[in-house]
Amino acid sequence: MPMRFPSGYVVDKHMSEILLHLNDYVGVELTEDMLVKLVTLVVSVVERSKKLDGECASAALESLAHMEGKNMPRSMIVSNVTRLVANWPFVKDKCAIPFWDGTLVTSEIVVLGLANIPPGIGDKARRLVRLKLKTGLPAGIIKWSVLYDSTIRMFFDKESGCAKYNCAIEELSGMRFQADVSQSGQFLKIRNMTAGDRARKQNRELTEKRLLVDKCGTPVPCNICAKTVLECPLAVWWPKQENRNE
Repeated sequence: MPMRFPSGYVVDKHMSEILLHLNDYVGVELTEDMLVKLVTLVVSVVERSKKLDGECASAALESLAHMEGKNMPRSMIVSNVTRLVANWPFVKDKCAIPFWDGTLVTSEIVVLGLANIPPGIGDKARRLVRLKLKTGLPAGIIKWSVLYDSTIRMFFDKESGCAKYNCAIEELSGMRFQADVSQSGQFLKIRNMTAGDRARKQNRELTEKRLLVDKCGTPVPCNICAKTVLECPLAVWWPKQENRNE
């Protein structure tokens, strides 16, 4: 029987519980005992149990073994735990989770923010898009991708669930979709963007909130508002001070 992997929404649900207990692992050198406790935490949330079969527990621990002896920032710990949660069927099959090598996979994705690319001679309009991968082997990865405006517009018109709103290109920020993903160099490559019913519903709800300009303290459309995603949950722009090469 093929392994059934959790949806991005299930991963989010589990991670919302796990995130409350990660502070003990931040800013310290991670020992094997600490990683065992971290696996136990994940088991308590994903399995609703305090115990896991010995071989399964070993597979989970092996999947985090590369963290041992390292002092990792919270963002990296979250990324690695997300990878573990999203790929839990490997653990249940008593296998360590393989590392993603950048080859083509399908993943659920959320857009964290956008940044403009200065136009070049003859270049088609395109944007830097900050993406977080929710499912599959690359789950937990946050990286930049470059998307043409025409690609984003096609997604709006065909898949997003927001065609009737005539969204500005920048309003891709915050939306969810599924796509085929690969990595070449520092950027993710995205193609075949689609959205299921739940993602479409969420995208519509986000768009409708952005239409309520008169209820905002800065009553201008979100796509021209200068606020960043750190300043407003409806904002579209990724903070300029953030390193775009990561």
